[in-house]
Amino acid sequence: MIFKTFAKVWAERLGKMMTFMAKWSNAYPGQSGHLHLSLRNAEGQIIDGNPNEVQKVIDLWTFRRDTKSSDPNWLLIKTESEG
Repeated sequence: MIFKTFAKVWAERLGKMMTFMAKWSNAYPGQSGHLHLSLRNAEGQIIDGNPNEVQKVIDLWTFRRDTKSSDPNWLLIKTESEG
């Protein structure tokens, strides 16, 4: 939930809108997303990342939610990195 909130606030500050959609059917392959990111300092110099190079990073996030509860929020219970 922290990432989702951060992403929405960050997008809003850039005049954009970020949305997230839950997987709508188990009959189809998993839905996923990706980011294009390079960090810059106050002078605009790149301090991390390379805008001319693609680096594949796989993070797996596992969420849980009590579907019998009226609480619509999902809880992040596990993260893993591959590679």
